[in-house]
Amino acid sequence: MRMCRIRMFLVCLLIAMSATAMAQQSDSLKRASDLAKQGLSLVDKGSLEKAMECFKQGALLDPQNSRFQYEMAVIYYLKNEQTPCIQLLEQIKSRPDANDQYYQILGNSYDLSQQTAKARKTYADGLKRFPNSGVLYLESGVLEYMHKNTPAAIRFWESGVIAAPGFTSNYYWLAKYYASTTERIWAVLYGEMFVNLERNTERTQEISAILYQVYRSSTSISDSGKIKVSFTLSVVTNPKSGEKLPFEHIFQQCMQQAADSLQRSNIDSISYVEICTMRSLFVFYWFNMGYNGNYPIVLFDWIHKFPDPSYLECYHRWLFLKGNEAAFQSWYYAKPETYTNFVSWFKKNPLGVSKTQYFSRSLY
Repeated sequence: MRMCRIRMFLVCLLIAMSATAMAQQSDSLKRASDLAKQGLSLVDKGSLEKAMECFKQGALLDPQNSRFQYEMAVIYYLKNEQTPCIQLLEQIKSRPDANDQYYQILGNSYDLSQQTAKARKTYADGLKRFPNSGVLYLESGVLEYMHKNTPAAIRFWESGVIAAPGFTSNYYWLAKYYASTTERIWAVLYGEMFVNLERNTERTQEISAILYQVYRSSTSISDSGKIKVSFTLSVVTNPKSGEKLPFEHIFQQCMQQAADSLQRSNIDSISYVEICTMRSLFVFYWFNMGYNGNYPIVLFDWIHKFPDPSYLECYHRWLFLKGNEAAFQSWYYAKPETYTNFVSWFKKNPLGVSKTQYFSRSLY
């Protein structure tokens, strides 16, 4: 699993290296920078041995720069040669120019070498040095998940969302995990955060399809054709007067209100169009009923600020696109200009998150 994900984490540090070369006015540093560029290009092409030679030469020309050894370690990692990878990274992980990805690859390499305790300690040491590292929370969670310690994995991923709200992979894993539980409410929220923060990737398409399936599996149809929603089991049956209800309860109550407002035929399943409409109605009721005041959600606040009412429909068609592409295309051909206008705005106005404006289950 880790080997197939490594391409996500290869770091191109050429800008810093080039800046150093220009500042030093040194021919050897300029040559080292050129070798770094050449080496990374060769890695991209799969020419790992030639790339290794470039990085070795670069390390000799610029011995103060540990990034050459880091790239050499990555090549060993890609070749599944974990012993030299570990040896190199242990030598350089404490260097001043090291970053969190040194600890990431080192921990991964220990894990692949069946040295789980050392992998766990490596990630923990990395988080002490880089406490806002989304990738180290991710890897810590993956390690625990692979070793069947799911509660710890969830804690790491959710801590990663808080520490690095813009790092997408923790949302991805949380969405996939919660989609398999009775608390699917968190799957739809973490999943929707993910597709907004990481757009136009294969993982975006995967989560779009999962979102659609979760909405479908969270609904049932009564004999009278009415929709009953069930995103969570955390519902208060006899709330005390004046008591603030759990977020899950309010979310489900609002979604049920949206479902009750649908005008539908007596069919035995909910359609793509109905899911999109139900979600649009949910957003309307969420703000109309004032739930946003007690349960603020950065995602919903952003949606509520769409400058054109038609964008709400466009957004939900996009959100669930991979659930039913034929239905999306049929709708799109009827409203190409509306959707094009939405996409133009959407690209320029992405969902913004920060250390003070983020979404996490822990907030509720």
